[in-house]
Amino acid sequence: FYRGERCVNIAVRENQHPLDEYISILFEILNSANEESFSKLARDAERGKVARSEFPLKALAIEHRTVSQTRDLIRTVPLEEADIVDSQLYYSFLKSPDGFDEFVAYVQSNQGRRNALQEYSNQYDANVKR
Repeated sequence: FYRGERCVNIAVRENQHPLDEYISILFEILNSANEESFSKLARDAERGKVARSEFPLKALAIEHRTVSQTRDLIRTVPLEEADIVDSQLYYSFLKSPDGFDEFVAYVQSNQGRRNALQEYSNQYDANVKR
């Protein structure tokens, strides 16, 4: 969330494969364009227009668009096998499905990396007063 901010801070996990750093930065740059969508979702949740059970999927739908954009862009980058062999994110993004339902299943099957649905549930709990 970037609520009320006029800038975006992008943090990249250290000590990862250079291609993974590039993909992380690219994703976050593209995802920053969703600031208004995430803010509106948060406002709607605070106003009781979005239930806790709906919030994670609605947030993931916003993120899915960015994952698809990132995937499509990295497909255009000419890379050698040696460039991608140790990358964790490259294949993860390439395998990301187009359809949202399939994307949700993909995210849930890839829980070792990140539990996005739980993260968004936690954001709801932290930001919505009951």
